[in-house]
Amino acid sequence: MAVLSGAAPGYVYIRDLRKVRLQEAQERDSRLERLSQKMELPGLVESNRLLLDEYHIMATHQAKKAVGSTVG
Repeated sequence: MAVLSGAAPGYVYIRDLRKVRLQEAQERDSRLERLSQKMELPGLVESNRLLLDEYHIMATHQAKKAVGSTVG
């Protein structure tokens, strides 16, 4: 991870983290698209798991934000 001159290291980390999360979301979307084309039970189970994983990430993020706003 290269640090830009004049940029705070935390900013660079957040930018890289967002890039990683975007890439992960694109990979999930691609897998879901592939799975939706073959509507057999194993594919449905896997797509359900992927959607539940995504929901867990969102719910955890929201919970952390809520706790942070009540503490601060």
